Amino acid sequence: MKGKERIIMGTTLIVSLILSIIHSILFFRKDVGISVVLFTIATIIGLYVILDKKKKIKNKKAIILAIPIVLLSSTYFIFNNKLFNVLNIFVILSLFATMIIWMINGSLKFSLLLSKIFNIVFGPLEFVGKALKITKDAIVNNDKGKNNSKAVIIKRIVKAILISIPIVLIVLFLLISADDNFAKLFSWFSDYIVKLFTSIEFLYLIVRLALIFILFIYFVSFIYNLTDEYSSFNVIEKVTRKKEIKFDIFTVNTVLTILNIIYLLFSVIQILNLTNSNNIEIYSKSARQGFFQLMILSVINLALVILSKLNKSEQSDKAKRYTKIMNIIMVIFTIILIIVAFRKMYVYQQNYGLTVLRVLVYWGLITESLLIIPTILYILKEKINLFYSYFAIIVVMYVILNLANINKIITKKNIDLYFVKEKIDVEYLEDLESTDVVPDLINLMNKIEDENLEVKTEINNCLYNIQKDVKKDRTWQAYNISIKKAKNELNKIDLQYKRKEYKKYNYDKYTYKGI
Repeated sequence: MKGKERIIMGTTLIVSLILSIIHSILFFRKDVGISVVLFTIATIIGLYVILDKKKKIKNKKAIILAIPIVLLSSTYFIFNNKLFNVLNIFVILSLFATMIIWMINGSLKFSLLLSKIFNIVFGPLEFVGKALKITKDAIVNNDKGKNNSKAVIIKRIVKAILISIPIVLIVLFLLISADDNFAKLFSWFSDYIVKLFTSIEFLYLIVRLALIFILFIYFVSFIYNLTDEYSSFNVIEKVTRKKEIKFDIFTVNTVLTILNIIYLLFSVIQILNLTNSNNIEIYSKSARQGFFQLMILSVINLALVILSKLNKSEQSDKAKRYTKIMNIIMVIFTIILIIVAFRKMYVYQQNYGLTVLRVLVYWGLITESLLIIPTILYILKEKINLFYSYFAIIVVMYVILNLANINKIITKKNIDLYFVKEKIDVEYLEDLESTDVVPDLINLMNKIEDENLEVKTEINNCLYNIQKDVKKDRTWQAYNISIKKAKNELNKIDLQYKRKEYKKYNYDKYTYKGI
């Protein structure tokens, strides 16, 4: 058993070292791009191998979450969306933590998810001392009499290489500096060595090695936090007690009835306002308020449905049927409100164009519509796992939102609106800071007649600013399909910054109105 544990410990150290080195190669002083998906795949594979060797995987189905994780990480080199580049850091980490929790615990319980995710991040800190100790034991050979074992031989080779590298670099630097002929033998390497010892590159090397070591220790501690039987990660569930929810059924049904009456009045007013209002400003205000009211209403509805179904108080069959009817009516009112809010947003967008926030509004409404399906099934059949259903729908919809290339959609829709209203907010499109907009803007600039010189100049200057950015040298780690495509397209046209010495065209900033 000790031999097996030694092998697993060795695997843990090797995987942790590989991941820390890969991280340094892909991210140290580099822009993100294809590097994100490469590191994500390596991390998933490495962690799965270790957990499998430790026999900690209770549910292999959890690996299905690797699909959305990899898809989201791939957006860093397919598209160029600043918003999702930041947001997806937290989403990918959350999904990764959820996958681990699901994999190790066998099932995914909402009651433990938040506490487990928090522990996954900070729990490894309690194993830093142990990680340092086993790292020291791995480097220092204490296995006397076993000098022929493979593990000891590998340790000695690794230790010899680690000690030799800095000595070899120093000797090469001194010899290259002393003789030009010798330097020519290492011409492919000499410039880097000289730079390494004569500039800030040496400091960067020290920082890089320090980061590799810190990440290595964290990865080792991270794995031990997940696999150690007595870690806080594995103790959380054991000390958690289930609490039954009990409400007086008469009170529950009274609240449901009163709220449904209010929702009925609210729905009628919304429908009347929709049919009687012709003022676009009213639509603007109504679309914004309607959406957020709908979100609050949905939260209330969801909470009431769940609480009423989790109610463990004694109930008659008649009371249960009445509760079920009230919950279904509440869902129907939610559907009506979604339709009203969607219609208002559509009319508003047709007049004022599309923005990122408006796309998110559409996404939220569609997602809510899909969430209603498992909610109805949950009301009718208690066996439906509502948390799994909600989680799956939200994750799938979020992945679709990322892969839809919303910057391109926004640009295309606003260009279509330009040919109807002859208005387009080029400044807003430039503020997206995305190369995804380039192909459509080039096509628009080519189609615009000289009479609209103001708009044409705005687009020219926007493309010129984007071109300056994409011309910057990028390493292979930062490779991005969108940036590469935009660079090729922009190189085909002659762009010169044009001063606007005429009265500035009035865009009305229509994309900023309302929401």
